[in-house]
Amino acid sequence: MAARTAGAKVAAALAIAAVAWSGTTSVALAQPARAAKDAGKKNAGVKDAGAKDGAKKDAGAKSAGTKDAGAKDAGAKSAGAKDAGAKSAGAKDAGAKSAGAKDLGKKDAGKGSPGAKDAGKKAAGDDADRAVMSSAPPEPAEPVAPAEPVEPVAAAAPAELAFGGQRPLLLEKGKLLVAGSTLNVNLTSGDILQPLSLAPSVWYGVNQKLELGLTHDGGTTPWTPRPAIIPGLIDAMGNAHASGGGICFVGARNGCKRVYDNVGVDGLYMVKQKAKLDLAAHPALEASSFSPFGLRLRLGVLGRYRLHPRLSVVFDPRLSFGLSARDSGNIERIDLPAWGWLAVNAKLGVYLHTAIAGQLDGFFNVVTIPVQVGASYRLDAKLTVGGDFSFMNLIGAAGGVSERALGLRVAYER
Repeated sequence: MAARTAGAKVAAALAIAAVAWSGTTSVALAQPARAAKDAGKKNAGVKDAGAKDGAKKDAGAKSAGTKDAGAKDAGAKSAGAKDAGAKSAGAKDAGAKSAGAKDLGKKDAGKGSPGAKDAGKKAAGDDADRAVMSSAPPEPAEPVAPAEPVEPVAAAAPAELAFGGQRPLLLEKGKLLVAGSTLNVNLTSGDILQPLSLAPSVWYGVNQKLELGLTHDGGTTPWTPRPAIIPGLIDAMGNAHASGGGICFVGARNGCKRVYDNVGVDGLYMVKQKAKLDLAAHPALEASSFSPFGLRLRLGVLGRYRLHPRLSVVFDPRLSFGLSARDSGNIERIDLPAWGWLAVNAKLGVYLHTAIAGQLDGFFNVVTIPVQVGASYRLDAKLTVGGDFSFMNLIGAAGGVSERALGLRVAYER
């Protein structure tokens, strides 16, 4: 019995000691936790830099608590606390430490959140400002002075490509024109188709002012068409007959002395080019016949005066001098022709032509005054066709309607 009583007393004493040690340890551990809380409260009012210092202090507090706990644990071990109760108490204390560390971590996390919240609030405020600015009505733009009115550009004349309109009088540099009185038909009473001839010409633009041509129709141009039928030539028997120029292929009995019996070299040189008036010198050297050889020099002026964008007057006065075979009628002659052109549209031009012509010797006895009408139609930029009908001496000396001629023309430009 005495032994049991003594054992019970010893057990009671050990239990009392264990309870006392447990209370002491809890108090000791509670003190560093309070210090950590106080440090957290101080650090809560500090901004980013203070938060960093608070974190360092908390880390130091944790280290101090850990050291103190270690020291007390060592003291407890040295005091002989080897029983299971002491170990259990130590485990509980470790759990308390872990809980305290978690609380400190939560508090530390809370410390950084105010700065993040402030940044978020600031970003949200910026977005709101932008939204307000975008929804606000735009500021009124400064009024722009009205542009000065531009003068309308005058439209090109509708007859720009037609004869009678704005078509150039001479060819451009490097241009080649194959034209002339292509087909000439004598319709004189009693001499119909006598003669019938072809009288082509070739013109070349040497430069902007000079144009040269090889002709068979007395130097006609697209502006100055005339059938190459020479009326009233006197034969050896004293009878007047028309004669064809160029290539004449109906025989001597029908007005053709030879198949090929005349040619000329013409030149056009621009001497004046104004808004309304164009003037070009028009000299030529031509052989009116090869047998006898009748050479003549012709001097003239080709001109055009624009009365209106659609209406032009063209003239080609010339004076020719016989240089050979004068006794065969190759003597001085004067020719004063004129054409009035009307451009119907950009392709079609029509004209009325007349002239006063004759040899100077006994001029009024031999003068001829033809009346002619015709038209030119421009198929495209390169090809033009035309036709002419002439009363070769309607109101001249011994004039009438009996002497007539028809001309058909084709002109190709490239």
